[in-house]
Amino acid sequence: METQKQISKKQKFGLKYLKILLMIFLFAASLQLASAQAPQPHNIQGRVFADNSKTTGAEANLPVILNDTSSGNVVLTYTQNPGPPPLKGIYSATILGITGDLIIATSYNATHYGTANTTLLSTTTALDVILNQSRPSETNVTIFFPANNSVRNTTDAFNLTANISILGADASDCNATISFSGGYANITQDQQFRIELGDIAYHSHRTAAWNISGIKEGTLNVTVSASCGTDGLNLQGLSSYTILLDIQDTTPPTINLEYPANGTFTNFHNLTFMYNVSENTGLENCSLYINEGLNQTSSNLETYARHNFTIEEAQDGEYEWFVSCFDNSTGRLQGNSTRRAITVDTVAPGISLLSPFNNSVMDSYSLLFEYNVTDSFEVSNCSFILQGQTVEINTSIRLNLSNNFSRSIPGNDYAWQVNCTDRANNPGASPFFRIRTPDFKVYSEDIHLSVANPSEKQNIRINATIFNLGSGNSSLNLTAQFFEGHPLSGGFQLGSDFSLNISAGGNASVEVDYYTRIGSATIFVVLDPVLSTNGSLIESNESNNIANFTINITAYSTFYGSVISDIFLDTSQNLTVFAWMNAVGYDGNIFATDSESIVNFNNLTALGWDLAHLPRLEDFAELDLRINMTNLTDSVNSTFTYLGGARSFSNFTVFNYGILDVPVINSTNNSVFQTGILWDHSDENQGQFNGTQDVVFISKIVSSAYGQYGNVDFEIRIPSRLSALALPEGSVKFYTELS
Repeated sequence: METQKQISKKQKFGLKYLKILLMIFLFAASLQLASAQAPQPHNIQGRVFADNSKTTGAEANLPVILNDTSSGNVVLTYTQNPGPPPLKGIYSATILGITGDLIIATSYNATHYGTANTTLLSTTTALDVILNQSRPSETNVTIFFPANNSVRNTTDAFNLTANISILGADASDCNATISFSGGYANITQDQQFRIELGDIAYHSHRTAAWNISGIKEGTLNVTVSASCGTDGLNLQGLSSYTILLDIQDTTPPTINLEYPANGTFTNFHNLTFMYNVSENTGLENCSLYINEGLNQTSSNLETYARHNFTIEEAQDGEYEWFVSCFDNSTGRLQGNSTRRAITVDTVAPGISLLSPFNNSVMDSYSLLFEYNVTDSFEVSNCSFILQGQTVEINTSIRLNLSNNFSRSIPGNDYAWQVNCTDRANNPGASPFFRIRTPDFKVYSEDIHLSVANPSEKQNIRINATIFNLGSGNSSLNLTAQFFEGHPLSGGFQLGSDFSLNISAGGNASVEVDYYTRIGSATIFVVLDPVLSTNGSLIESNESNNIANFTINITAYSTFYGSVISDIFLDTSQNLTVFAWMNAVGYDGNIFATDSESIVNFNNLTALGWDLAHLPRLEDFAELDLRINMTNLTDSVNSTFTYLGGARSFSNFTVFNYGILDVPVINSTNNSVFQTGILWDHSDENQGQFNGTQDVVFISKIVSSAYGQYGNVDFEIRIPSRLSALALPEGSVKFYTELS
């Protein structure tokens, strides 16, 4: 198979060789004939008929194309209509040829065409043409835009628009194709050379458009050709259209400044200016201009690339710069960049703090912090530093004038500073200024009584020590007050206001007289009133301006004593009130009652019971009402009863008569000694206690028992106001029963 294929190739080569020899021979023969006989003018005339009947001549001005197929000469003439019908459609022409040449005549109108041929005679040759064939479709191309001989820029894309109309008959499957001579322009990347137009009706048209971009300088032909699948003879030769375009570089270099940005401030002396250049034909050189003066020039630069100029040791100051470039086009076009400003600044701002002065005392919660800034050029921002934290930034700075930050801050000690940065990022910092604030303090442990354990109806003095724990001396005097009860909850002031001036780290004492009474009294010491508004003085701590101390005056007195050979009745102050001498082997009871009462010890009954021994719990409240103890927290009722009944009961024997279910409480902190309550039913008697009868408090004698006060024989607890049972200013009388 390989041998056969090689032989076939050789045979084909031989045929091609024979064809070439034959063509050379024919060409030589034609040269000999041409040299033997030159073409001469010959007349041709005839008539063009509209149909095969040859009775009707064609209309005037139809083209008649005469082609001498031997000489290749072609003559175009037109039909005429000089007058009578027999002359309608006549034509005549002269063609260069040789007698005997084959002549072909072609004529056409809008819808039909015809051809005829004959041999060229030495005399006038007659040749008629009949328009008896329908014309096929034929394209007619015209370029609308751009105009012929237009100049286009190498860098600018432009549109080329062609009109394609149809001659002869309806056309189908049409297209248009663009072509270029040379390499000076081409369609853009998003375009196709061939555009499909589809079907086009006779005498209709389509447009085709391409985006074209110049490549380099030069002159070129741009041709648009159109064809359809139904085309036949190209009778009119209008299927293509060519224009001449001149591609030139009319755009100067485009320079884009990249860095530094316009209005840049820098604190570097060495500067780099970066730029790029867009240019199609190439660059001759680029130059840097500073403040309108040429600084330096660079050559051999690539287009569409980044370039830079460098300046070393630029002095502080303001500069304007731009870049100018020349291309290497025919016109050597110059392009200039925009102008930019740059400022070299290596000096930091100077900041002076104006107010509040250093170490000043805070006198308002709303403060204006004032400062002054100096700089060689511009300051971009200043930061307010409070306690080491940036709390506000000001970007509108006035140089060499007072600037300020306004802040509302709680009372405290503060360190403040202002830091400023200029446009070139040079940082400047002021020194720290301090604001000092007092802190007036009083605590409960700072309040003392002149008597450690006061009793009822005693004049004492209450003393309070006040400290200034802060770092500042107040510019105003401090007001101190005493209150019984909280001043914001109905408490009333004791004495008058105190006005004090206490330096930082110092203290002062104030005191007020107080008359004691039974119950609990809370004494408040208030500094810098009014508390609800934190007063009039600014302090670093407003929470320590009030303290309290509670005075508790019990409603009861405890009496205790021992019986050895003598029996002594002592008060809690160790005062002997009664004594029995030389008593031994004893037991019995201790009684306490109002000294104004006359008690019948044989008619005593347990309080809380009537004479029928029915419970009467209201007795306790009636006794409180009698001795003015109703509103006390340790009233008789609250002390001896709980949840609707007596807390405890005990039986007593008084003068050999047993008294049952006597309500009792522990006399002290243990149950060895207990105190009970009896009432004398020999007084005004309605069968029960009603608050008018005499009352007796009773406690059993327990020989040498260990109580709160050591080894004693009795401990009895009685209301302090028992003395007022009969008279407001009475006293208490004690009785003992020994057995």
